[in-house]
Amino acid sequence: MSKSKGNDNKTDMNRRSLLKKSGPALAAAGVAAHMAVGTAIAQDRKSTGITVQTELNRSMIKAESAMSRIRKGIFSGLLDEVAAGAVDLEIILEDIAEIHGGSFTQQSVWRQRSVDAAKNAKMLYDMASAAMERGEKTVSNEIVELYAQSIRLATNCHNQFRVTA
Repeated sequence: MSKSKGNDNKTDMNRRSLLKKSGPALAAAGVAAHMAVGTAIAQDRKSTGITVQTELNRSMIKAESAMSRIRKGIFSGLLDEVAAGAVDLEIILEDIAEIHGGSFTQQSVWRQRSVDAAKNAKMLYDMASAAMERGEKTVSNEIVELYAQSIRLATNCHNQFRVTA
């Protein structure tokens, strides 16, 4: 029995000696691990900002494509194309309103501008659909004016993203 206690004490002494000798190295490793975690968090935050900007850019390109579809419909006199483009634009702008980035104030500005532009697109769709139901063959001035307002709202929305994102 005494022999095993001697081995336990020797093993314990060896552990203490090892810890005493390797203490500075362990401390340095701990500091390095702590710094690595901080660096990873900072990179994640930076990449999140890049991801948000990329998502915004991608969405605004889709919005421009929908606006182009509306424009082609107006120039061709095709109310169904105007309505389809307006639906696309509304969906895209609603998606943009849900993208989170920036501070709370910036986020609320982004959301409000996107929601306003989406409401305008909805009105454009409603007006084009009503004109089709009435059997109109030409695009009215009201639709053209709503389209012009849609361009302004989407451009303001896009400019806000560029400035703050």
